[in-house]
Amino acid sequence: MKMFQATSLLVLTYDLTGELEECMSQRPCPDCGGTGRVFTPEVVARRLERSLKRAGRERRERQMAIRLHPEVALYLLEEAPRLIHTLGKMTGLELELRDDPMMRVDEFRLMSRPAGRDVTDIYAVA
Repeated sequence: MKMFQATSLLVLTYDLTGELEECMSQRPCPDCGGTGRVFTPEVVARRLERSLKRAGRERRERQMAIRLHPEVALYLLEEAPRLIHTLGKMTGLELELRDDPMMRVDEFRLMSRPAGRDVTDIYAVA
């Protein structure tokens, strides 16, 4: 019986030590906040579309640069090539895409041009 208890204690100690080392050597993903999930480029494009329509309705800006992750920019160029052009005509905004590898895949920034002021929070739609 004592042999079994000692072995069990050894296994339990090893398991806890392994979990502790794993916890200490890992951190939550900065892109997803530890959930393991981020929006797809398609979803980001739809959120961007809604935000640009809102900006067009409010008529405060005339020119905007859209900063987004290169994967989303590529999606827009390859899968929805007319979207930005159509949104520009529909909203009266002059739009420019700028890929930024420092951006998260599931975010975008709307920059007023030519000043370069970030206006995302004004027009972003949840």
